[in-house]
Amino acid sequence: MKKTAMVVAAVVVAGTFGVPAADARTVAAPKSGGQRGGDGFLKGAAAVDGPAHRHRYRPLGGGRRVASGHRVTFNVLDRHGRAPATADAPEVYITSLDGREWLTAPLDNGTATGELPAGDYVVQVYVVTPDDGGVRSTTLVYLSRYSVRQDGVLVLDARAARPVSAAVADRPDARVLTGSAALAQRIGTETIDMASMDLPNAYLAPVEDAPGLALQLQAKLTRDGAESGSPYLFNLARRFDGVPGDPVLRAHTRDLAAVRTRHTAPGPGSCAGGHSGVDWGTGVVFLPYAAVGNLPVTRTEYFTPGLNWRLSEGVTTTGCDWENQPPEVTSRARTFPRPGTYTATWNNAPFGPSPGLFRWNPEGDAGSEPDIQVPMLASWGTRAHLARYVPYLTGGTTLYDERGEVVAATGHPGDGNVLTAPRTGRHRLVVDARHRAPWTELSSSQRVTWSFDAPGTPMTSFPLPVVRYDTTLDDHNRARAGTVQPVALAVEQITPDGVGTAPAKVEALTLSVSTDDGATWKDVGLRRDGDRWLARIPSPASGHVSFRAAARTAEGTSVDQTLVHAYGVR
Repeated sequence: MKKTAMVVAAVVVAGTFGVPAADARTVAAPKSGGQRGGDGFLKGAAAVDGPAHRHRYRPLGGGRRVASGHRVTFNVLDRHGRAPATADAPEVYITSLDGREWLTAPLDNGTATGELPAGDYVVQVYVVTPDDGGVRSTTLVYLSRYSVRQDGVLVLDARAARPVSAAVADRPDARVLTGSAALAQRIGTETIDMASMDLPNAYLAPVEDAPGLALQLQAKLTRDGAESGSPYLFNLARRFDGVPGDPVLRAHTRDLAAVRTRHTAPGPGSCAGGHSGVDWGTGVVFLPYAAVGNLPVTRTEYFTPGLNWRLSEGVTTTGCDWENQPPEVTSRARTFPRPGTYTATWNNAPFGPSPGLFRWNPEGDAGSEPDIQVPMLASWGTRAHLARYVPYLTGGTTLYDERGEVVAATGHPGDGNVLTAPRTGRHRLVVDARHRAPWTELSSSQRVTWSFDAPGTPMTSFPLPVVRYDTTLDDHNRARAGTVQPVALAVEQITPDGVGTAPAKVEALTLSVSTDDGATWKDVGLRRDGDRWLARIPSPASGHVSFRAAARTAEGTSVDQTLVHAYGVR
């Protein structure tokens, strides 16, 4: 089943699928007819696409007279020169160039009439053309400037539209699986995304140049456009200044980043799929979906270099039934600076906490964002969902003061509001998490304790550092029995801007391991290597290896974290 693109809006609130809560972005509604499960994974093909800012528009009063207004009739023609059925072109979108007016005119079999104030407008319509063979295409007719000075008739004609597509010159078997085309233009004093379409089967009528006008085109290509089973995936993107007459994104493999990507299996019955898209800095990120398939999978994934790619991957049970088995999701941002060979790994154990945030609420501020944000199931180099978005993670979070009394508690591990006035003194924050997903036995339980001096004043963020682990396990996240497994450790925390992560200044770090699910522990020696610490851990004959690490930062915060079933042994 085809999955539509996700749309990400750049606002500082907690996220859902594809975007970590601490990453200062949130998922907005689907841009066109998609269905969203409780996990945020989008499903279903779009029928008619729409503006990126659909929520701004209000209906244009049909017969209502407008002061200094003029009656305008809109006539729409599809690519065959016929008036479309109402369902195939439901409305015209009209935006004044000064940004004051955002209007829609409902179409009746391709025609609408209404009163518009005198002025200059962007006018756009999305029209579906039923083609031979049962294929339905969507055409965007976009007028970058339409001046209203008198009554008139405006014909929005799709007949001159050209296909919007992508191709790899030296890989003729690569076909477009999915993608997006977005038009940006200056409205008022800012350049914003104005229109968008899903690929394939998208067409764009010629567009006259205008201030800030740009076409942001991205596409995913697989062998013969297959939804699954392709040995490669092309992620192509380009921003055109203005709109080219031939809106096709062309590339050669020699000009791309070729990323050998391992999608490892956290369990014997797991399946994955993911979204990826470019953050162009316009405030909206389109993230088209592509399947990975039943895990493990290793394939080459190509990317246009030099761009800020936003990537995420969801894992669920065999067959990727997103609707009935919500996924667990990790995400990362990555830029490939130049063409060449790279590597990447997804779903690599251990799955533990990623750097978190803690914030004291001003007294009585019950409507603010979550004060505790610690994603508990992240792999090395990724972020993850907060517990509220992970149906297989249970537990809680408790805050204690220096006397050991409970200050506040939440019903989610690493996630929730602490509605209390700022405090002073030594405090202890404890997160308990139990993980019971049907496709994995990993990270079955976690307990993380932070000890820190409360700042005494409201803060936008207070970093909660964590210990993270980098391993070289097999494709099923297992170490080989009877061998020594190398593991790298790093202590990371949120950067002062609250967006990125960075190594913490560490005064002490220790590691213990258990091969009996935490019943007994044995200390492991560590060797420092820059911002990382290296360990060599003997593998038992079978079962799992568990970790317990403790660190103290130069700022006086300590963290003690236990992870049961960090990885398996075969």
